[in-house]
Amino acid sequence: LNVLGVYPGEPGEPGSDCAAHIADKGTGIPHLSVGDAALGHGLAVLSSLSKSDARLMAAITDSLSFEQACTLPTTWCTVHTSLLTARLGAGCEAFLHAGAGGVGLASQEYCHL
Repeated sequence: LNVLGVYPGEPGEPGSDCAAHIADKGTGIPHLSVGDAALGHGLAVLSSLSKSDARLMAAITDSLSFEQACTLPTTWCTVHTSLLTARLGAGCEAFLHAGAGGVGLASQEYCHL
């Protein structure tokens, strides 16, 4: 909607999910180092340089390509938030409607854990 110009209000620059190498960082960020591959949410991530809050970023291993990693942040945040809101506990059952898409598949994995 943003790119098409039909988003109501000012949406900001397009893109938020990202995967990249950390080029620089502030102090007090023990879980990331300059040069690390990371995924998360950022501002204007489709530009050549983007900024993010370190709390929204996580290191990734070589098991994920950048293309794979950048599909995860919004999908998993949606699943995590919605299932926390549902207040499911150990031994509870969940009915996942339309479980074949990204969020549905992630929900199945999340509930399995």
